[in-house]
Amino acid sequence: MITGTQIRMARAALKLGVRELAADAKVSPATVTRIEGGAPANDSTIRTIAQALGQRGVRFEVARDGQLSVSIVKSKLSDEDKSFVEAVLQRRVDEAIEQARLRANIDDRHAERTERSEAK
Repeated sequence: MITGTQIRMARAALKLGVRELAADAKVSPATVTRIEGGAPANDSTIRTIAQALGQRGVRFEVARDGQLSVSIVKSKLSDEDKSFVEAVLQRRVDEAIEQARLRANIDDRHAERTERSEAK
């Protein structure tokens, strides 16, 4: 399943605004923003957004190990733009990893509290 972070990364790589992507996908800008923020979405909406990005050269592929990768097939970026995109993508990946760590810590704390409560 394609994540909001991957959609945001693909959009950043294309230097595409939320409104532009929303217009291409025929969804509201608020929908794109919610999905990129991690809110749940219908599979059909995700597919529609992925297709809109696909028309601009973005490909979402599943690797043998089950991981989803995002790549730009068509690119007319200058070297300066490529560096910018790489920096944005790396920052987004770092943010996603940090969010996952924070969520895991919260889940661990919740599990510990539950175990303590059940032990009493």
